[in-house]
Amino acid sequence: MNWSRYNYIYSIEDGVFIYNSRSTSFLKINKEIKHIIDLKSFNKLSNDVYDLFVKNKIIVSEGEDDSYFSLNKLANLKRVYNQKNLSLTIAPTTGCNFACPYCFEEGILAKHITADVEEKLLEFIRNQNPDKLRITWYGGEPLLKFNTIKKLSLQLEQYNFIKNISYSIITNGYLLNKECCDFFKDHNMKEIQVTIDGLPETHNKTRIHKCGKGTYDIITRNLDYAINTMPKCKFKIRVNVNHDNIKEYAILKKTLQKRWKSENVNIYYSYIENCGDEDKNCLSVNNKYEFIKSILQDKGLSNEIKYLKHTLGGCTANIINSYVVGPDGSLYKCWQDLGVSTKVIGSIFNNICTKPTLLANYLTDSSKFNDNVCKECFLMPVCSGGCSLKRYENKFKNANHNICPYSQEEIKLFLNASYNKIKKNA
Repeated sequence: MNWSRYNYIYSIEDGVFIYNSRSTSFLKINKEIKHIIDLKSFNKLSNDVYDLFVKNKIIVSEGEDDSYFSLNKLANLKRVYNQKNLSLTIAPTTGCNFACPYCFEEGILAKHITADVEEKLLEFIRNQNPDKLRITWYGGEPLLKFNTIKKLSLQLEQYNFIKNISYSIITNGYLLNKECCDFFKDHNMKEIQVTIDGLPETHNKTRIHKCGKGTYDIITRNLDYAINTMPKCKFKIRVNVNHDNIKEYAILKKTLQKRWKSENVNIYYSYIENCGDEDKNCLSVNNKYEFIKSILQDKGLSNEIKYLKHTLGGCTANIINSYVVGPDGSLYKCWQDLGVSTKVIGSIFNNICTKPTLLANYLTDSSKFNDNVCKECFLMPVCSGGCSLKRYENKFKNANHNICPYSQEEIKLFLNASYNKIKKNA
């Protein structure tokens, strides 16, 4: 029997533990067992410990880890090349009513969908003939084109060959008014993502309306109505954490949790990614570590850190039947490619892939299953693999991105949090 590559030994106040990401188990070990492990003399383990190690995949047969990896890679390939389902991220406009300083779409020309594009989009979907259709409304600010969203939704729902249609939307929330909510309630809106970047004063400095008005009060009032009106819809309230609001996150989350006492509301943090521009107010690795540490020490936020769960990872970029559709009908594979002419892979008007190499690179080279470092990493079964765009750029553009979504310091914090949850629930 062999030591599994998915093991990780670490020490905390409670003792020394083995974490295995394949079984997601935590086993406490003493000095004697640790010595046997160091020597790889597993035959010296007691029968009970040996059986426990086998059961929790701590020790595995020859080639078992490779087989596990291959089976997961196969499951991912089946998902990647499944053409029965169609997922579209549709941007009816690249225009926006906000002027957020950190927006990655800054400088992209504002375009708006036309009647011709709407008709071609419907035809494109008919030609795909999917069993299931998932649409994410995106932008720009998609609610600037609510009438388009409404019109297309009503027409798509007449297609009897589609067994299931579901919708989600990423919006700044400013136009999420009664009319929108009442419509979404009756048309299978599954998820709404809105960003709130801090307490009112801080939020109003970053989530800036182009006319100069504050936006916090209008967004939260809109969400009051939306959450009450759509109890079956999941609301993701995202907080983009940076140097300006990092100390407000705990207060903001508790404030919003009191305001929206619904299980369907998830308030969570995300980081403004460093794109090489120092004035983007991005957090360093050390800043992130201290931030997560402060959350874990806050009793009101300790559940913020979730269990590390099995995942195949991936995103729109990795799925063959998943596209981002621009307002002019251009097709892309990554959300961040929207509006970038060199990243257009085709068009709904001719259904021809104009950049097959780019498409192939996204589909075959931006997955964790094609990365030997990921294959050997102990976190592979529970790690998303990081950003597909960064992975693509690292390989083909010699960009200096850190692909790994976790630092070593963060991993220890996440593991400790997961262990504490298990201990609490035991």
